[in-house]
Formats: sequence, C-alpha cells, structure tokens
Amino acid sequence: RGSISSLMQRLKMARKQVPQQYRLVMLITLIAWMGVAGFVYYNTQLLNTYKTSDELEQHSASFEKKYKKYEKVNLPKITDAKYFIDLFPYKRDVKVRAVLQYTNETNSPIDTLHYNIDKDWNPEFFIPNSDLVYEDKELGYLIFQLRTPLQPGDSLELEIETKSVSQGFENSAGNTGIIHNGTFLNNFEILPALGYNESRELSDKNTRKKYGLKPKDRMPELEENCTEHCMANYLTDGRSDFINVETVISTSADQMAIAPGSLVRKWEENGRNYYHYKVDHPSQNFYAFISAKYEVAIRKWNDVDIEVYYDKKHEVNVERMLDAVERSLTYYTENFGPYYHKQCRIIEFPRYETFAQAFPGTMPYSESIGFVINLEDAEENNIVDAVIAHEMAHQWWAHQVMGAKMQGGTMLSESFAEYSSLMTMKHLTNNPMKMREFLKYDHDRYLRGRSGEVDKEMPLYKVENQMYIHYGKGSVILYALQDYIGEDKVNTAMRNFLEEFKYQKPPYPTSLDFMKYLEPQIPDSLHYLIDDWFKEITLYDNRLNEASYKELENGKY
Repeated sequence: RGSISSLMQRLKMARKQVPQQYRLVMLITLIAWMGVAGFVYYNTQLLNTYKTSDELEQHSASFEKKYKKYEKVNLPKITDAKYFIDLFPYKRDVKVRAVLQYTNETNSPIDTLHYNIDKDWNPEFFIPNSDLVYEDKELGYLIFQLRTPLQPGDSLELEIETKSVSQGFENSAGNTGIIHNGTFLNNFEILPALGYNESRELSDKNTRKKYGLKPKDRMPELEENCTEHCMANYLTDGRSDFINVETVISTSADQMAIAPGSLVRKWEENGRNYYHYKVDHPSQNFYAFISAKYEVAIRKWNDVDIEVYYDKKHEVNVERMLDAVERSLTYYTENFGPYYHKQCRIIEFPRYETFAQAFPGTMPYSESIGFVINLEDAEENNIVDAVIAHEMAHQWWAHQVMGAKMQGGTMLSESFAEYSSLMTMKHLTNNPMKMREFLKYDHDRYLRGRSGEVDKEMPLYKVENQMYIHYGKGSVILYALQDYIGEDKVNTAMRNFLEEFKYQKPPYPTSLDFMKYLEPQIPDSLHYLIDDWFKEITLYDNRLNEASYKELENGKY
C-alpha cells in the first residue's frame, strides 16, 4: 500500500532505510550466495551431467523409437573375457582394459557390431579390421562395420578400454560403487552393452502411452516347443552363455581387491597391490569387482575355502556367517549336486545398498543386513542364516542352471533358491514356530505384492520376473509341497532337473521342463496341486466351522 508503485522507487527507498553498517554485510552475503550458486552449477551442469526425470524419460523413449529396429540383428556371443582393472579408491577413479573373444554362433555371417555406451565410462574400442560407421553421442549408440564378415563358428578377439574419472560433485549422490573404502562394480556397469539394450526401454504402460509407444510385455510368452527365446537366458539376454573369466586387478596398498574365481597369485608393484584371479569353471557372464580394507576369516570345508571379507569393526557375526555357508554347502551338495568352485566368499560392502547378491563363488553382502545387525536374541534362524542360505543356493539355481528368457524363468532361480534356504533353516531349528515366522514373511510378501500389482498377476509357472511371486509365493508353495509329498521327492525332482540342464548351452530350460520332473514325484491323489499351485492362482479361505472334544484317561482333552 502507498503511493510508491514502481520497483526502482521501492529499491531506492529501501536503500535509504538500510543502515550503513549493514550494507557491506548484505553485499558480502550476496556475493557469497552467487559464488556458491555458480560453484554448484559448475559441478552439476558442466563437470557432470544433470537430467530431470522428464528428460530421462524422453531419452529412453527416443532410444527405443530410433534403435528398436536393431533388436533382432545378428550378434556374436562373448565366449571368453580377460580384465585388467586398476582401481584408485581415494581418487574414485577406475581404469579398465577388457580383452574379449566373440564367437559367431549363428548360421549367418555377421558384418556389424552394435553397442550401447555409457558416456560416463568413456569407452574406446580396438576392433581389428573394422570401421566406426555410425555414432550417436546423445543416445549412446555405435555401429562398427567389419571389413571381413565373421563367419559362422569363427571367433574374433578385440579390446575395449573404459575409465571412470570422478570430477566435482553431482546433483544426486553420484556413483556410490566407487568410494574410498568399499568399491563395488559389476561387469555390466564397466563395459558397453553389445547390441540393442532392451533394459533402457520405458516399462510403465502409462508412461509408454504418453510417448506414443506400444504396450510392452514383461517377458515373452511361455511356450512348449523352444523358440528364439529359449536360445537366450533371462540374465544375459543371448549375449553370452557360460564363459571363461580371468582378471588382473590392482588397488591401493592398504586395500584388497577381489574378482571372480580362484586367486592365482598376488604381488606388490609401484606401491600398489595386484591380484590375479581365474574362474575354476565356465560361469555366467555376471560378476563383480570389489576393493576395500578387509580382514579375512577362513574355514576349510572339504576342498573348498570358505572366506568372509569384513571390516575389522564388524566382526560380531562373522562366525555365524562361516557356519551358515558350511551348512548350505553340506545340504546343497547332498541334495542337489557338486559345488564347482574352489572357494566360497562372503564379501562385505557399504550400506549405500541393502542387498546381497550371488556371483560365481562370490557373494557380496551389504553391511546393513548381516555385518552390523544385532543378533543377540536370535539363537537360530536369523537373517544371516536366511540371506546366506538364499545366496548360496544361487550357486546351483542360476549359476549352474538358468531359465530361458520367457515366462517362468525366474521360478527356476529365485523360487528354488528361496525354497532351498527354507530347507536349510528347517534342519537348523528345533523350534517349529521359527519356521512359521519365515514362512509368514514370504507369505505376507506375496499378499502385499499382489495387492500392489499394476499390471497382471501371473501363475507361478508363468511368473514375469515379479518378485512377490517368485520369492514369496514360489518358496511357500515348494515348502508346502514337501510337507505333502516329502522333502526327498521335491529335492529329487530338482536334482534330476539340474542334472539334465546344468551348464548346458542353449536351448535353455523352461518351467515346463521342470514340471516334467516334478509331476512323476506327486501321487495321483495330489496332482490337483500342480494346477492349483503352479498353473492357476488359488487363494484359500480356511475357517473352523465345528469343533468337538473328549476327555482322555489322563484327564486331559
């Protein structure tokens, strides 16, 4: 209110009213604020890239619209991988050189190689007798033309160099996989993806509609007779099968570095620690590289070295972990078959993430779900037993046999691993109520999940990578089935299925293949369970309608 209306007049009036002694403070504050704003802008917009959620959506939509046409282009498979990795934890930098062998396992010559690249890793390609004929820097897509096509059955060796150099700070938390103490990277992250990368597509149906994209199936439809989708497993999507992996990895002098396989040798050079690892058996092309300041607890089980790598301040549950690994090895080898690695490692990583994960012979495990948890009141069947038993089971269910890239594929890994975990705990506990707690956890996980399903709930044998189904429902169904027909019969079906398909090249097995091994173990009177539990969606509403009682001779009822 008042007679002064223009902005300039108001500013002049304000300047007269501000005491002289405050003007310098205000000027310094303004300059400082502008300096901070400029510093933040320089770090988040110039040194690093910032994209809004809308920009990221648009990026994914543009990628699919432009490059979906290359989804079915013939590609070679990775059949051998050698890594030379230098980690610089205190600079948060990584340098990678990968020597890869590609083999043409198709029936046609291959004359181009397609790549998706992550600009943050600055890849350089050294592909013999090839030319870069297409490059989309914005969307990260490259095409190399081979001067001499790769013929069916022939192989090609090439090199890819990548590096991640930390500069300033980002708008978000940044890459928490590369930190001062607890670097944790996987091979999908450090190398460009071969071929069109379906995982970059938008998945939400409403978001896809917003950008004019057709509805997207979560998984290809389950089929009785093998199609193209049986030629790829759901993890590596046809880019590789079981491969040989060898790694030379270096880190700072005060840290240890771990890679897949057995340790061939270690040495010191130029003030850095070097380690040479090699897998004992061809494995899934899915593994991690880790570095931190570790203490190591070691125990021998038959010819296997059980190792727990942990922060020296987090030793409270290490003995429990060694026990859990040993129990798992004992139960799984007795019931499912051999363990094919010379070592079995549990490796602590920081609580930026709260999961555990299984790689060949190596299981990274978040400090938050085992290393720093208080288990004083948990005498048996605690979270350490549960999680380690589940991840150990993946050494059979995922790393020996892997489901095809179609509906039901994750039942063969996640449902089987969670069931296996429950069975190890069943043999551990003397208190049936403890098992009820774990079964209730998985049962409630299923019920909560189905209430939040945004698309369509599927029967177990057609699960579409839906966690609440393959974890929660699958494990409870298999556990209930062993109550009905016996533990040995369920395990026999699983063991025979594994024996038929372990380390097998394509075609990969489906849930229908497992049913052929399970059904003969089930008596005719209980065959309805196959339909009710696996092939349909059945919920039970049990209630007590009537009760009777009688007195016993001892006075009880």
